[in-house]
Amino acid sequence: EDGVLFNKAKTTLLLYPAAKVAFEYDTPNGLLEIADYAFANASLLETVRINEGVEKVGSYVFQKASALETVEIADSVKSIGRLAFYNCNSLANVKLSASLTTLPSNLFYSCPMLETLTLPVGVRNIESGVFGSCPSLNAITIEVTSPSLTVASGAFSSLDDTTFTVRTQDVKDKLVVSGV
Repeated sequence: EDGVLFNKAKTTLLLYPAAKVAFEYDTPNGLLEIADYAFANASLLETVRINEGVEKVGSYVFQKASALETVEIADSVKSIGRLAFYNCNSLANVKLSASLTTLPSNLFYSCPMLETLTLPVGVRNIESGVFGSCPSLNAITIEVTSPSLTVASGAFSSLDDTTFTVRTQDVKDKLVVSGV
């Protein structure tokens, strides 16, 4: 469909052409999943909106999408794979799904333009190195209030100058224990 490759049932986006001449992309109705590496190396794409209905976003999905600045992820998305935003050099704005329960390891590894981020209330597990090599990340708001939150050691490593805003003392304590 317009050069974008889907499975036969059009429920999984398999590949977005890396050199496609388009600056924005909205996922179509009926889509349930975005495969690993689907948008990798997309050199012109600046904005992606993952619309309601999508439940799973794969690993390395936006790897080296060099022009990507904004990603909006609908609240229907329950999981996103590790290194999904690996080496997205222009990424500055991300709206995460409120249904995400895990922030996988190295999710935002090497996103030098990312300055602020809000972690949604549904997150229960933050794995290691989620924000590795994100030198501009200066503010993280953690909406999570659940005392069952687990934070891996090194989850926020390399964020020495980042300001954290948290909603509860339980969450603050878990951040301190993890090394923040």
